[in-house]
Amino acid sequence: MKTVNWIQKSKLIALLMLSVSVVLCQGEGKHVALVIGNSSYASGPLKNPKNDAIDMAQALKELGFAVSLGTDTSKKQMYQLIDKFGSDIHGSDIALFYYSGHGIQANGENYLIPVGAEISISSDVEVEGVQLQRLIGRMSSAGSGTNIVILG
Repeated sequence: MKTVNWIQKSKLIALLMLSVSVVLCQGEGKHVALVIGNSSYASGPLKNPKNDAIDMAQALKELGFAVSLGTDTSKKQMYQLIDKFGSDIHGSDIALFYYSGHGIQANGENYLIPVGAEISISSDVEVEGVQLQRLIGRMSSAGSGTNIVILG
């Protein structure tokens, strides 16, 4: 994924919060978010994703979202969080997913990379990664009023 400096990321988060605030002001309702930040990779550890996810989760809670937070998640944990999120967002007005961590595109598919993934050749991505389409499919079938996906 493209590296963004902290100032750019702060501006992006502020813009997102403003956009979400405008949507929230349009009416009360059910607002659900899943926030994942993976930093502690054995190969290529990242400094900010875990902290960014914690900050994002707090900001969303302050805006009235019910938030599930995962940090340094394994593939199994990511699947569990995504599946729970898919259930939680049924009938919601806003469903928001935020991910910060490694990601890879392989064979036209986008993958989120869990902590603990062992990828040495391109075919490992399909086995070790989590397809972004899994999440998007859950969001599409849940019937939420607005779906928001942010990949940081």
